[in-house]
Amino acid sequence: MQNRISARWIVLLVAFALGACGDNKPADSGNGNGGGARHTAGGGDAHVHEGTHHDLGTIQADGHALAVTMIGDVKPNAEVVVEVSCENVLDVAAVRMWIGDEEATGALKCKAAINKDGKGAHGHVETAETIPEGAQLWIAVENKTGGTAKVPVALP
Repeated sequence: MQNRISARWIVLLVAFALGACGDNKPADSGNGNGGGARHTAGGGDAHVHEGTHHDLGTIQADGHALAVTMIGDVKPNAEVVVEVSCENVLDVAAVRMWIGDEEATGALKCKAAINKDGKGAHGHVETAETIPEGAQLWIAVENKTGGTAKVPVALP
């Protein structure tokens, strides 16, 4: 009986620790004045990402028009959240993101999570210890036939 209770507590604690990428603090409107931004990951549970909200415009990648938003500020050894949204279902194999040059030299690539409704993705992009001059946010959309479209986005 003691082992069953201990095992249940361990499972519960592990599930709690891995359950979300943010806390549930109130968010601001995401208007660039600081604070956080609330999103629902395409119909999932809402959670908050802290930091300045930057609208980076719309890009074209593999036939998809993607609105790009960055939450947080780019600095060495940090993390920013990048969200892409699409009016249509994003029917792709993967979306990857990084900050640096096109070849991702010394960069830390992130494989974004496709939203549950398929109309976008979001990823936690880590920055390297050194960010090269002229670095950009790169978004690579890999289609289901193996082709990849890499698109640069200017950093705020």
